[in-house]
Amino acid sequence: TKDDEERLAAKPRSAQVEPPEVTDEAKVTLYPPGRLAHLYRHCGVCRAAWVSREHQALHRIDPDRGLLSGHKGDAYRAALQEALSRARGAKPPVWRP
Repeated sequence: TKDDEERLAAKPRSAQVEPPEVTDEAKVTLYPPGRLAHLYRHCGVCRAAWVSREHQALHRIDPDRGLLSGHKGDAYRAALQEALSRARGAKPPVWRP
């Protein structure tokens, strides 16, 4: 907005944060917005944990067969529901590898 622009203009140049200039596209770092919940399986049970946007595991994506199907809306909903019920104390079935 215009008010925001005026406030930024009033700040000394050293107080303004500017993105670094990157000339090599391979070195551009992107971060997902908001809070991230990492959904994973441990002993056959879906669990969730909050992770930092800067977490090292998010710096590289290794595609595999289940990547697309595991990142669709239905898969997220089912995993979140399972993790939530586990967090609320639901007993998982006995794990048999």
